Amino acid sequence: MEITDLSAVAEKHGAVQTITLPGWGGDDAFICKAKRPSLFNMAATGLIPNPLLNTVQQLFTADTKKINAIELDKQAKALIAMARYALVAPTYDEIIEAGLVLTDEQLLAIYSFALGGVAALEPFRKALRGGPDADGGSVQSQAKRNRKSG
Repeated sequence: MEITDLSAVAEKHGAVQTITLPGWGGDDAFICKAKRPSLFNMAATGLIPNPLLNTVQQLFTADTKKINAIELDKQAKALIAMARYALVAPTYDEIIEAGLVLTDEQLLAIYSFALGGVAALEPFRKALRGGPDADGGSVQSQAKRNRKSG
């Protein structure tokens, strides 16, 4: 059995990746460099304040019932903590210094990236490209009556 080639793993699943997030408006995209947040690394580096530890832990479980039970202000603070950890270039602080605030969609995209990596961002990229499924063009114009329900 061969030992894992760490350079190959780093190349494929590198700590820092270029990702595409929704932009601040219209069809623009926000392209940045990010690293996947890790619950344990965030806690170990003190990036998660003690009152948010449980909230961030629940967000990493991806259990929607638990997440929906979290108070909105705690969810927001936890998502910002994830963004602060994840964003490498530009950093979260550089975005704030530029007079910008991450949108809800951007924070949720970073959260999706945290849970699923780059593949989790594919729906955002498709929406930005404006494919046929993104504009409602495939929705039928007339409702069809279901014969069984009358």
